[in-house]
Amino acid sequence: MSERIHKLSKSRFVAGIHCERRLWLLANRPGERREPTRAEIHRMEFGTTFGRDVTKLFEDGVEIGADHRHPKRALDETVEKLGGKAPALFEAAFLHHDVLIRADVLKRSQTHSGSWDLIEVKSSSNSESSRRKNLKKYTSDMAVQLYVLEGAGIAVDSISLALVNSDYERSGDLDWNQLVVIEDHSDAVRTRTTGIGKELDHFLDMIDRPEMPEAVYGKTKCEECEFSQFCWSEEPDDSIIHIPRISPKKIDELRELGVRLISEIPPEYELTKTQEPVREALGYPDGRLVRADRLTQWIDNLDYPIHYFDFETWNPCIPPFDKTRPYMQIPVQYSVHIQDEQGGVTRHYEFLADAQGDPRPDLIEHMLEDLGKTGSIVVHHAEFETKRIEELASYSPRNSKALLALLDRIEDTELPFKKNWYLHPGLMGRSSIKVVLPTLVPELSYDEMEIAEGQSAALLFGDMYEGKLEDLTLETARKNLLDYCRMDTLAMVRIVERLRELAG
Repeated sequence: MSERIHKLSKSRFVAGIHCERRLWLLANRPGERREPTRAEIHRMEFGTTFGRDVTKLFEDGVEIGADHRHPKRALDETVEKLGGKAPALFEAAFLHHDVLIRADVLKRSQTHSGSWDLIEVKSSSNSESSRRKNLKKYTSDMAVQLYVLEGAGIAVDSISLALVNSDYERSGDLDWNQLVVIEDHSDAVRTRTTGIGKELDHFLDMIDRPEMPEAVYGKTKCEECEFSQFCWSEEPDDSIIHIPRISPKKIDELRELGVRLISEIPPEYELTKTQEPVREALGYPDGRLVRADRLTQWIDNLDYPIHYFDFETWNPCIPPFDKTRPYMQIPVQYSVHIQDEQGGVTRHYEFLADAQGDPRPDLIEHMLEDLGKTGSIVVHHAEFETKRIEELASYSPRNSKALLALLDRIEDTELPFKKNWYLHPGLMGRSSIKVVLPTLVPELSYDEMEIAEGQSAALLFGDMYEGKLEDLTLETARKNLLDYCRMDTLAMVRIVERLRELAG
């Protein structure tokens, strides 16, 4: 049983900033949270492993060994090591204002004697898209650490963020000095510490109250929260919270009008161009083709033999082969159903790498043979397949011309739904194949499959490559991956058949 000497941690502080109800539930009713997904478990475990690996960059550093279940022991060990001569401490523990933090890296300052540099390690990329998504959260994370450190009497010289360098391309042995980039965020973090004491007082008072804070949908990514079922399971399928990109402000406006369901939204209430088709679709419970001309044109543009094609990829943080980058989507598998004429029987071909060495040379050879040189290549969400083919062309100059020639043949089954040519209340403004298939072809389903989405497939291939299969044999793992990818291309065959029926 773990000791209890504090009420807040840095992670709970960040949780409170995003959603006060989430913080209250973590503190008072943690049993209400759902079980973590396999992807979430993998992310947490890898984050821990990556943090330990980054400590290799700080020679002669010392780790505080006590784990999270023994905070008092960690605090005592930290005090002991602070008085030593170690140039850096890893997982050092500090307590102030009822907040316990564990600093990833605390390095003695080279600038000011007696001061320390705080380095927070994250396994996310420093790419612009990742930065926009995460930097505000990371700044709050570092700010509460700075507040606790200085409150505990530790002089802090600089505050930095260690991230994965998205521009690093492996060539030969892995270079950790190139893989990890350390950015100074001292000014932003010090600015963020203003008022943190009051925020902590508010959170400490709030979690001691018997009343649970009100749930605010959309303030954070509610669908990803471990308490989403607890907070929102009572909402009906046509609740206003399911309107695409609905803001908390708009939800409040509609509720003030007495509106809870999309069907109750007054006709004069303005929705965005993306949101309006969701309201319109409710008028067609069996679905309706609203742009027959566009759909007919799209179908007429398909050339036989049609190749219904889908990649599955693996995107490890640590580049595994030469000419790969962190989190690069490496194609490891594909499925293709080929139909020679309208209504004809399909032929199926597939490829799955052996999880030994770089899969791309073999995949390219088999893919070019299976896709041939004529006929449409039908995919769902063409942006993904297009980008992968372009990357393969860059990787293999010898095959570049043949690979790039595939791009002119690509047609996208997502287009009729993304462009709202067809409306159905089951789509709710979404266009992924996992939503489109049960709406158009309800008799075909991913529900009983061992793998039902791409992230699980990527994780399973990673386990195969790293030799970490636990409950599955290699043969079963391969079968599950092949079954899943085959379903994706079969789904496209059936979706196009249904679209032909709709277009008459």
